Amino acid sequence: MIRRCPRVLFVLGLAWLNACDCAADPAPRPDGGGSTDAGDIDATMPDRDGSACPTGERSCGASCCGAGEVCGTNVRCCGTDALCGPTCCDTATEVCEGAVCHLGCGTATRCTSDSGVETCCTAGEVCASGRCFLPTTPCRDFIDCPEGQYCEPSLGMCLLQPGGEACEAVPTGGEVTPTLIWGWDGTGAALAHYNQVMMTPMVANLTDDDSDGDVDADDIPDVVFISFCGVSGMGCSLGNYTSDGVLRAVSGADGSTIFDVTDAGQRVIPGGQVAIGDIDGDGLPEIVACGSDTDGIGPLIAFEHDGTFKWRTTDSRVSCAQAAPAIADLDADGFVEVFVRYTVVAGLDGALLWHHDCIGTGGWATSAHNPCDYTTAADLDGDGLLEVVGGNAAYHQDGAVHYDRSADFLEGYPAVGDLDRDGMPEVVVVHSAFTPAPYRGDHWLRALNGDGSDRWGPIDINQGMAPAADVTADTVGGGGPPTIANFDDDPEPEIALAGAYAYAVFEPDGTPRWQSPSDDASSRKTGSSVFDFDGDGVAEAVYSDHFWLRVYDGRDGNVRFCQCNTSATLWEYPVIVDVNNDLHAEIVVASNDYATTISSCAATPRLGPCELGRIAAGETAGSHGVRVFASPARDWVATRRIWNQHTYHVTNVSEAGAIPAGEIPNWRARSLNNFRQNVQPGATNLPDGVPEELAVDLTACPDRMTLNFRVVNRGWSALPAGTPVTVYVEEGGAFVRLGRVTTARLLLAGESEILSIAYDLVGRDPTADVRFRVVVNDTTDGPLEDLTECRPANNEAETTASCLLLI
Repeated sequence: MIRRCPRVLFVLGLAWLNACDCAADPAPRPDGGGSTDAGDIDATMPDRDGSACPTGERSCGASCCGAGEVCGTNVRCCGTDALCGPTCCDTATEVCEGAVCHLGCGTATRCTSDSGVETCCTAGEVCASGRCFLPTTPCRDFIDCPEGQYCEPSLGMCLLQPGGEACEAVPTGGEVTPTLIWGWDGTGAALAHYNQVMMTPMVANLTDDDSDGDVDADDIPDVVFISFCGVSGMGCSLGNYTSDGVLRAVSGADGSTIFDVTDAGQRVIPGGQVAIGDIDGDGLPEIVACGSDTDGIGPLIAFEHDGTFKWRTTDSRVSCAQAAPAIADLDADGFVEVFVRYTVVAGLDGALLWHHDCIGTGGWATSAHNPCDYTTAADLDGDGLLEVVGGNAAYHQDGAVHYDRSADFLEGYPAVGDLDRDGMPEVVVVHSAFTPAPYRGDHWLRALNGDGSDRWGPIDINQGMAPAADVTADTVGGGGPPTIANFDDDPEPEIALAGAYAYAVFEPDGTPRWQSPSDDASSRKTGSSVFDFDGDGVAEAVYSDHFWLRVYDGRDGNVRFCQCNTSATLWEYPVIVDVNNDLHAEIVVASNDYATTISSCAATPRLGPCELGRIAAGETAGSHGVRVFASPARDWVATRRIWNQHTYHVTNVSEAGAIPAGEIPNWRARSLNNFRQNVQPGATNLPDGVPEELAVDLTACPDRMTLNFRVVNRGWSALPAGTPVTVYVEEGGAFVRLGRVTTARLLLAGESEILSIAYDLVGRDPTADVRFRVVVNDTTDGPLEDLTECRPANNEAETTASCLLLI
């Protein structure tokens, strides 16, 4: 008699596994005579190690199954009532779920690692990225989370950062060809003749646009800036950027007015900068600027999110002038500090906390042009607390000296990053102090270690770009605040800055990479910013000199875009931010044309094809106010909706304007290690729904069988509830749609859910193979709208089963 081998064939991915562990037909007797089959109860059969099973028992690997037992595909014996799909579970430690044996965890969460090891989590833990994890840190932004964690927006909690192959959206940013989407030029505003802007516009959410009672991610950001008088004979001084400035906020959607601070007693210095952040812990951002006094120096002055007055410093040592206030929680105590130069005040009320004078500022370093005006905060010594960092000195959070190099070189503009990617920060400094006279003095770039010791430099910023006449007169000083970003395909960041005669990029060791001519012959201190518009992994530099807004290719300095944008120039620069909450970046840039020398863009010998082409097209008119440029197709990559201060670095502020207590070092955060560059770590994270553990429940054979499978999120962000899965069954040599099921809950990275669907066998030979196909988010069957996965190629799996095991 021919023995029919019970079998179940199933597929995981593309690997076929034969679950039949029976002996071949016909099976030889142990004594070598005749043959037998599975139904011959008088015979004994050899098991895999060559020993014989007693009469009436059947071989199952190294074991023998007794009467009424079957041999599961996992080579274990069990009764048919304990069969789990085609396998036998260990009843002491395992449970049957979805026709698959799993570690029994009772009511606790079970977590499966990438290697398939199952663990029972303790109370309160979730399975995050294949590990049991207890969420303890609430978050609204990634900066709220410790290193190694990310902010899961669906929970509002920090979870473990998934590892392995990145699961992120591939940016589809378009060509860097900006187009104007709106501009503010004072028309219709209060004090409309105060329409000139010569500072860096800042962007943050100030207003509850959707009236849901909260300023949150659903609201449109606002643009904050200071304007000054641009019309003669209107009761103000034309071109006065040293006092009498009007603080304004306009909507990022269209430039419409949010507020104008017109009170003569609350004027601010137009040549200074503003900083935005929640300085009092009320959940709303405040604005800090340099108050306008008659001597052009002024105190710090703070405003609420709606423009109402908050506080003004009264200590004479708090000197702001045309400086850049900054905001940070220096001592990580939850109370935010505001600082300008080396002076620190309490965010709550402006009370002085500590002060140091700037030392070695240079001969032309007047109160209005002081090279120590643009200090930043960074944890240079790794103690979790922030130092106030300048060009030749750094002070601990309590004012104690961290290092003082003022005896060795003059002040300058700092930026902080990890140039050699060893986990430790370096301070990049541009020295542009003018001494003993204007334009005579520093034009150097250097790098310091975190302890203030020399790393390299000084290096000449000009690198031969200065005109012969300036070289002869020794008037080649100057250089603006630096940026740090990756301008090529290697992992180390580069340094970029606006020199006196050219925009320049340097390698992390100070070696020049490229220079492109520019025109900033007056202040020679203009800033710049950086962004990867097209998402190719290489940043573009964005800079506006006296006449031209330019976007440079980070690799070689070629001008990818230019636009006539006039300014007498101070320290201002364009910012790149999602200003209208459309999930794509925009450029926000200021301009002014109050002087005849900057009223238009004229041809000069150093201009390139882009600028000359604009001039030939008649696009030479000067401008004033604030303008916003976007991609014509609105397809630049996504970025954050905030740029809050001149020394902007991503980890210093959340999108809601919150200042973190215990700031994550920017140079150690994933996808960062930059300065004055905007990105949004985690913004491109995607889910990855994968069908796994396909198993068929055969207990209802021969009437029906039930396909079970697990949808696992192998991605880096949550897979939404309602994710559809279409199931097909092979009939007549072709797959036909059996039905569709959906996930019932949101699945975090590493989490899974079991789904099932029954298949009626009436009219079908129950001993024949049945082949199933499972497709997550099937594009041919109406996929879930707006669900994008990083690896859609792994959305499909198949398995084959038969009722023969139980017949």
